[in-house]
Amino acid sequence: MAKIRTFIAIEIPEQVKTKIAALQNQLKKENERVSWTKSDNIHLTLKFLGNVEENQIELMAQKLHKALQNVSSFHFAVKNLGGFPNLKRPRVLWVGIEEPTHQLSALAEKIEDALAEMGFPKEKRKFSPHLTLGRVKTSLSRKFLQKFTQLSLEAGTVQVEEVVIMKSTLKPTGAEYSPLKRIKLTH
Repeated sequence: MAKIRTFIAIEIPEQVKTKIAALQNQLKKENERVSWTKSDNIHLTLKFLGNVEENQIELMAQKLHKALQNVSSFHFAVKNLGGFPNLKRPRVLWVGIEEPTHQLSALAEKIEDALAEMGFPKEKRKFSPHLTLGRVKTSLSRKFLQKFTQLSLEAGTVQVEEVVIMKSTLKPTGAEYSPLKRIKLTH
């Protein structure tokens, strides 16, 4: 049986991605060694699963549907910038998520629990929702970091009405993502 590189995500609307892409274009002018996320690929990862047997996808969708049947739709704001592990020596540059009601964390936890029942290991790190702007190839210049920390971004809000089981296909031109299954939240 074929294996599919898979993750669970929330898709981001075009108007939010457009604002993020504009910020990326501004940062690209600095010519730093950053592998920028293609705007089409910007999403919020709830759980990365790696290679999954193709025949497990349907069962996964059923488990998630059951686990999320009482979860209502909600929204979050896309704003602020940061870096992992920190902004002194970031390996990943990101846009933050502001969601004071913690529904996003609760959603991620329900997904973790449902997939643990299928044998997927639970994430050891605390859930830290973000949208990846880019991955840093080498250390960034002080000038760039200074500019980055002074920038601000308010890219809008995202209405979460579904979670998506995504397929990731690695190609020489970069990863390509496509939806496999959609799990609707209640309204």
